[in-house]
Amino acid sequence: MNALKTDNRFLSSTLGLTRSGRSQQDLDESRPVAKATADGFTLIEILIVLALTSVMAGLVFAMMIQMRPIVAIEQRAQAQNRLERVADVIMADVRNALTLPSIEGDRRALLFGGPHHIAFVSIVPTGFKARGLRQVRYEMEAGGDLVRSIAPRRVSGAKDASTVQRDILLSSVAGMRLRYLVRKSNNEIEWLDDWKAEDRLPDAVVLQISAKENGNLFRAGAVVWRPAR
Repeated sequence: MNALKTDNRFLSSTLGLTRSGRSQQDLDESRPVAKATADGFTLIEILIVLALTSVMAGLVFAMMIQMRPIVAIEQRAQAQNRLERVADVIMADVRNALTLPSIEGDRRALLFGGPHHIAFVSIVPTGFKARGLRQVRYEMEAGGDLVRSIAPRRVSGAKDASTVQRDILLSSVAGMRLRYLVRKSNNEIEWLDDWKAEDRLPDAVVLQISAKENGNLFRAGAVVWRPAR
């Protein structure tokens, strides 16, 4: 009897049969859930990942919408600062204008001035810790460029084009206006659009400038007062 039981257990283990009479392979194939887990993701796991991805995308989109006004404000502030710096550069040179004649063609004057240009002699930076006597001219050109030209001052008026340093300070100028104040002998003042006096500098110079950038219009202004004579 004992030998018969041993033989049955030996046959069962050899054939891979369980007590129910089914082989272990048949039992493994009847477990589709375990097989699906081993082969890939279940449907529930995929839905959870899609839901989390949608939530994260919504949060990122909301943050981008909130940042757009902040970026626009910062861009407008930077454009306004650039315009104000240009106005400060122009008026700093005007403030340092000297009572030395500036030469344009066959004309000599301490300052040549119109609504869209101004020229004079001034001491300006020429390098690292270096300054020099230069004839300076600012002009708004037809294309909207605001140009600063610097050339060595020549007593004879002869100008070598190769020595002229020409820089575009701003390329989106919408408008520029210079006005010149003169004090009369009776203490009255008069604002002029053109400066024609050859032997004196104006008592004050006012600059108004505007520029367009990204569809926005920016304005800046500055004034330089000179001591009364």
